[in-house]
Amino acid sequence: MKPTYSIIIPTLNQCALLKGCLEHLANLNFPRQKFEVLVVDSGSTDNTAQCVASFQGRFAHLRFSTIDRQSLMLGRHIGAQQAEGSVLCFLDDDSYVDSGWLSGVEKGINLYHAALVGGPCLPGYIENPPGWVESLWQKAGTGRVHGYLSLLDMGDADREILPELIFGCNFTIIKKVFFELGGTNPDYEPKAGILFEGDGETGLARKARAKGYKGWYCAQAKVMHQIPAIRFDIERFKRRAYFNGVGASYHNLRQAGGLAQKAAAPGLPVRFVRSLISRGRRLAHTVFNQESVEVRRIKLVLKQESQAGYQAHQAAFQQQAELREWVLRENYLGRNGELPLQRPDAMA
Repeated sequence: MKPTYSIIIPTLNQCALLKGCLEHLANLNFPRQKFEVLVVDSGSTDNTAQCVASFQGRFAHLRFSTIDRQSLMLGRHIGAQQAEGSVLCFLDDDSYVDSGWLSGVEKGINLYHAALVGGPCLPGYIENPPGWVESLWQKAGTGRVHGYLSLLDMGDADREILPELIFGCNFTIIKKVFFELGGTNPDYEPKAGILFEGDGETGLARKARAKGYKGWYCAQAKVMHQIPAIRFDIERFKRRAYFNGVGASYHNLRQAGGLAQKAAAPGLPVRFVRSLISRGRRLAHTVFNQESVEVRRIKLVLKQESQAGYQAHQAAFQQQAELREWVLRENYLGRNGELPLQRPDAMA
């Protein structure tokens, strides 16, 4: 029986977390023949291969492949190309699914006729986070989102949401739509450097919304996103903020056909920002006064890092022909996903 759902997990040196991810998938309350698991390894030096091999026999369909470049985008694309299912379910190697997760995904596809499906991405904190980490949650309609940790909580009711609110740690899309839209955009390209990053699966979600495809949040499609204490390091948040600025510049340059754009602070989609503003200055003033000096300082630092990333990317785009060619590619599928330094015709 050919599987309907292809669960794709890019990974790199996360054997312990990956083992937990696979363990939770093995405990899904869902017919085994209807899904396959594809683990795509981008050069791990730990026991990742042995970890995956230990799960043979616990899935009806389990495959392991390797790629020769550290790239989250490439891992997702290779997984999509190898997938036998008609629905692609992307997980991170630190995403621990609920036993009803795939039933929730199926509900979004079959009942709501959604092209993209997400669900709760709740924090699986290994240790309690400091207060400033929790202060970075933002309102999103009647729910909330934590962009720095890829967390989403829209409550217990299913609802249509902006596709951009479906994070890569719990991102399902119809395979036909995935390839129609040209796959995801650059994400995690350490060989090329941070300025060759893009807006990842968010770019794919934006393309889907522009084409009129619907995104649905299904409460049953829940994952616990594992977050060890090491991720509470402020330097990690600063790097993420800088990356967010680069991604915002990348998006704006593609939208403008390569014309330079003034910096805009990355964050929630505009309609959510406007909804927050409409709540009034009085509420904003109250919240501001309730925040500690430390929290306000950290938020300012992160905003500055985002702006620095944006400005650095804009400047590099003007100065580097390789970066301009990379940013303005039609898509990154197949050979188009090769880095400029790998393509002899990139400057032609």
